[in-house]
Amino acid sequence: DSAVKYYRAAANLGHSLSCNILGSIYERGDGVEKDIPLAISLYKKSASKRNNDGYYNFARLISRDGSQEELALANSCFLRAAKNKSIPAMLALGKICEDGAGVPRSLREAEVWYSRALSASVDECVPEFSFEMRKKKVTKKERL
Repeated sequence: DSAVKYYRAAANLGHSLSCNILGSIYERGDGVEKDIPLAISLYKKSASKRNNDGYYNFARLISRDGSQEELALANSCFLRAAKNKSIPAMLALGKICEDGAGVPRSLREAEVWYSRALSASVDECVPEFSFEMRKKKVTKKERL
């Protein structure tokens, strides 16, 4: 409860990460009464500050409505987050293209987004993997 108080204070000051965290708390009902409209509002505020998680979470919740207007807005938010390397947003865009949710169905476009997500996730993992490999001696048998 005290954490919610501090997140609320920071969110009221426009702190984008706090808006996103508080949105998540209200979406799940974590120690507070579940409030999806408030969660959407907080995610929207986070997105307005160009927070990738805010874009993604706002889009995820409003896309549940299914109206063409909501889907179009959600898709543009997913796209903004994806352009900033958000892997969940890239995957969401892949699924949207695969299903034709608010856009013409395109398996080719879906494959592009899924490939981008895979490439981005590998880029995140490889530097850490390489560091771990350099720390230990790798035998010839382990390399094969």
